[in-house]
Amino acid sequence: MKLIDWSVGDGFNLVTYGEEGKDFTAEPAKNKINMLVGSYSDLYKKGFSNPIRFLQVVDRRWMADDSVQGMMVTNDEKNIIKNQFWKTVPAMTDYPDLTKLWSEYFAKIVTGAYPVDKFDEFVQKFNQQGGQEITKQVNAEWKKTK
Repeated sequence: MKLIDWSVGDGFNLVTYGEEGKDFTAEPAKNKINMLVGSYSDLYKKGFSNPIRFLQVVDRRWMADDSVQGMMVTNDEKNIIKNQFWKTVPAMTDYPDLTKLWSEYFAKIVTGAYPVDKFDEFVQKFNQQGGQEITKQVNAEWKKTK
């Protein structure tokens, strides 16, 4: 029990972010973590942030303020576009990697790692990797339901 208590308390920050003051600083009032190291690789070299740890919690306190704001905008109910087509067409199972492509571009655009105009590149890759066929099949099915 002591190990579990430690791992969800001080141990989480130590294992995930390293030593406070050296590798990161915390701003409890803002619920924010500021990383002082260049990358997670630097923490791995020191023995922290081990990718094979038993405790895995997604902690977003390290994110830049504009990224957090972007997530709040995209998760706001009034900004969600409801999909009227909830069927699966055969091409969706033929090209399963498109979900991974979408996740990569979405996450990087929302967090600012990619500029918004990278969406055009996503559309091009989506279409080249089977998205054009998916769109064709969805449009054909949609016409049947109208």
